[in-house]
Amino acid sequence: MGEGAGPSTPPAVRICVPNSAISRPAIHRTRDPGPASRPQKRGLKLGYVYLRRDNGTDISLHLNSHIIHHPSIQPPASIITTSTISSKWSESHSSAQASLPKAVCPLYVITHLPPPTDSAPAHLPAIEANPSLTLKAVYSRSEKSARDLASAAKSPSSLAIYHDSPSASLAALLARSDITGVIIALPITAQPPIIRQALLAGKHVLSEKPIGPTIAAAQELIAFYDALPSPKPIWAVGENFRYIDALEYGASKLQEIGGELTTFRLTRHGFVAQGDKYLNTPWRRVPEYQGGFLLDGGVHFVAALRMLLGATGQGQGQGGGEEIARLVGFSGLLEERLLPVDTVNAVAVTQSGKTGSIAMSFGTEFKSGLEVEVVTTKGAVHLTEAWPVRAIKSVRKNEAGEKVEETKEFKFTIGVAEEVVAWGEAMEKGVVETKQSPGEALKDLEILQRLLESGEKGGEVQKIGL
Repeated sequence: MGEGAGPSTPPAVRICVPNSAISRPAIHRTRDPGPASRPQKRGLKLGYVYLRRDNGTDISLHLNSHIIHHPSIQPPASIITTSTISSKWSESHSSAQASLPKAVCPLYVITHLPPPTDSAPAHLPAIEANPSLTLKAVYSRSEKSARDLASAAKSPSSLAIYHDSPSASLAALLARSDITGVIIALPITAQPPIIRQALLAGKHVLSEKPIGPTIAAAQELIAFYDALPSPKPIWAVGENFRYIDALEYGASKLQEIGGELTTFRLTRHGFVAQGDKYLNTPWRRVPEYQGGFLLDGGVHFVAALRMLLGATGQGQGQGGGEEIARLVGFSGLLEERLLPVDTVNAVAVTQSGKTGSIAMSFGTEFKSGLEVEVVTTKGAVHLTEAWPVRAIKSVRKNEAGEKVEETKEFKFTIGVAEEVVAWGEAMEKGVVETKQSPGEALKDLEILQRLLESGEKGGEVQKIGL
């Protein structure tokens, strides 16, 4: 049951690039001559192409922000190297060739290259890749969406289809004795009653973030679960950011560096365009829950900040570190289609009195990216994200008292596969790990809701800690 995200594998393409570009140690970007000079040809995708040296030997080719070749991607692109920048392009699926106007050289043309898509739910391949799990059935409220979901599976004909109908209802799915657990990824307001229904049927549950549309709704759901008689099924709340390797590495570096927290910063900007597939889902276009995209997506970034803060000091946070205790924020709406608000900027204070900042927006067309930075008395860790690469930069002093910087890059992952593995292990053990506990998910939601409430009240200070 659900929705998700997962980049598609691009088909083979051919790109003309200069030898000199490949030999450069960092990044080579082409120049864009502007829309007026670009050739208009049906089926072609034009944009900035650049090469990135991921390590000592690997070269990645990218179109705008979309990866088009990396050694880990199959089938790989065929790279044609020349001594000078070439203006030719060729399709891998035909022998057709043409020359571009010299005005656009060095803008390369790439054909048959769809941008990454998340039409195939991320949970589906994660389940199918896990040898301890077997996918038996899918459910969605409409028959069409249920069949669309099943069609993305490796073996669609093997799956039972359930939807809101008397003959193939959710209750019928939950009554099956051969189904032990369900993954629930439904619209935010629709999830709580389905979670209750599944738990009452004795099924183990992995439900998507946020844990509920409001703090009150989440608390009611937790109270319901706590009151279930033992032995009871496990209930995990998915927050895939806690399983992203770059963040796990960043948390380990902070623990290694040590020291007491001095300051922190979360900055996330992006733009939800008019044609965005998420915006065009009815429940997101006219949200019946607080915060709109700030709740739906922002809870991920709050979780990332809490994960790194929790790796510092000796506080009460995740991992025994710091937690946010108070905040004051101001919110606004930059894009009218992103109701009710799409931007919040805040100052937060931890339990030990250290201050930091939180800035999130889904309405900034010309500013994008994610950064999480945590600084202690002995060093700092800084996460940056620019698809398809995340990087962790750490700084500390060596034994000689000199500052030493280290940067490690990670290929972009979303953490859903690791999240599903953890849930599968929890079902076997009968215990949910802290990363997936409803209590941690509630803390993420509380910070997000207090940010929204502070903004609604013109910057009123909000206390954190239920």
